[in-house]
Amino acid sequence: MTTKEVEAAVNAVRARIRGYNSPPMPVSAQQQATQKSHGRKGPLWISKVAFPAPCEDDARQMLFRSIERLSEEQETWSQPQTVTVDAEWNGHRRSEHAMASEHITAQEEYDGIMRDISSSLTIMHVHGGGFYLHNPNASRSVTANLTKLTGGRCLSIHYRLAPQNPFPAALLDLLIVYLSLLNPPQGALHNTVPASSIVFTGDSSGANLCLSLLQVILDLGRNQSTSKPTVRFNNQDVQLPVPAGLAAICAFIDLTYGLPSVIDNQKFDIIFGREGSPLLRPDFPACAAWPTDPPRGYVYCDISALVHPLVSPTVVRNWVGAPPMMFICGEEVMADSNKLIAQRAAAQGVSVRWEQYSMLPHIFMILLGELSHSTLCFQNWAQFCQECVMPGAEKIGYSGTMIQVETLQSKEVKLEDLTSLTFDEAVALMKQVRGEKKVWYGPTKIKKSTL
Repeated sequence: MTTKEVEAAVNAVRARIRGYNSPPMPVSAQQQATQKSHGRKGPLWISKVAFPAPCEDDARQMLFRSIERLSEEQETWSQPQTVTVDAEWNGHRRSEHAMASEHITAQEEYDGIMRDISSSLTIMHVHGGGFYLHNPNASRSVTANLTKLTGGRCLSIHYRLAPQNPFPAALLDLLIVYLSLLNPPQGALHNTVPASSIVFTGDSSGANLCLSLLQVILDLGRNQSTSKPTVRFNNQDVQLPVPAGLAAICAFIDLTYGLPSVIDNQKFDIIFGREGSPLLRPDFPACAAWPTDPPRGYVYCDISALVHPLVSPTVVRNWVGAPPMMFICGEEVMADSNKLIAQRAAAQGVSVRWEQYSMLPHIFMILLGELSHSTLCFQNWAQFCQECVMPGAEKIGYSGTMIQVETLQSKEVKLEDLTSLTFDEAVALMKQVRGEKKVWYGPTKIKKSTL
């Protein structure tokens, strides 16, 4: 495709997204609209499951202690209860099998998945949606692609959404699901899944949650001085090792919108820039869900928590011990934050694969699936997941590429040269912009933050 053709496609998506919400819909109406079923998305097995809350409180308290240890300031955050977490297993259905009926059982669907897989790979996928929209239905095009390309199975998680369930509710849900893979609850469809077969993947805010969960696991290991920390879960001491790998796709990891690419790359992107979320505009309609009680300045968390490492993983200091990580992004507003993590992790000895697509926007592979660039992205994403669970995964090593928009040619990029922005400079910029944030009390009722 030519540059002009790509620009036209991006502009069409931008117009569709902004036109869809014009005039703006209240948060609760947006949530309702994005909870609708999207169907099977082709030959896909779908087995809906639920992971019950454990009988003890150890995992929840472990998360809270991690939040406190990683804090460098005084943040306000909630302490959610542990609840049952819904999810769905997805797998590619081979052509020789008849179309699955909507009336067959979850067990029959799961049996179909296990019959058709050709790999030990289990992808734990976390959907995006700005922390407040969507569910696994919206990710079926993604999981259909990944399961077909990898031959593995995918577990897509229906985590709790903000603003009704602010940080760290979604993170707690992911922790419960990961522990349930490692130590299945009674009645679970799956057997024990070793961490060496699990790869975390997520797009946008889902990638944020994956990186945050990984950091919680690493923090627990540092606190227990072991690479295989344990947590009490369903009456057993369960080891909590890192997964085999993590693929962060267009990771939404600077919730302050504070870094230079937020301004520099706005012309390429479909999401909002420095002006921030439309949910904070003076004319945005109120509903039962938003503004919250008490009011907040961000849909996912309190303003004070925007620069916490488990809210904006850009500011994570230590990635030592992380498994191989892949970062894929466009030339988007969040590019700098993704570059910072990739560069820092690689410098600390983590195997990192970096892949950026010039002139393409946030989650282009989902919104512009017809592009050859999206096909290439899914192929490389799937290949990375496969490599993570193969013998010798530690040899994935370091690589960086920029994919040219017109030719699809790859240009090598050195990870140490991804950005000249230093870690301390990035943190300072993010804190500066955070200080300009305002609490949203409802239409036309806005007050300056006291930070």
